[in-house]
Amino acid sequence: LSPRELPQVDTMATIVRSGPAWRSHFAFAAIGHWIEANGYQLGGPCREVFLDQSGGVADPIIEIQFPVRRAS
Repeated sequence: LSPRELPQVDTMATIVRSGPAWRSHFAFAAIGHWIEANGYQLGGPCREVFLDQSGGVADPIIEIQFPVRRAS
């Protein structure tokens, strides 16, 4: 892995989740429902930012980000 700077995004839909990886689909479903219900559409690939891994692999805190734009 090598660090790199991601391009700036004007509007993001984000959600913060914790817990094991097998539960991540709940957060992805929630943000997907919010995007659709609020008149947005995806504007690029998803990003995941690991905010805290002190709980180990069983309980990380992760921010899920989706670039969005108003649906046409």
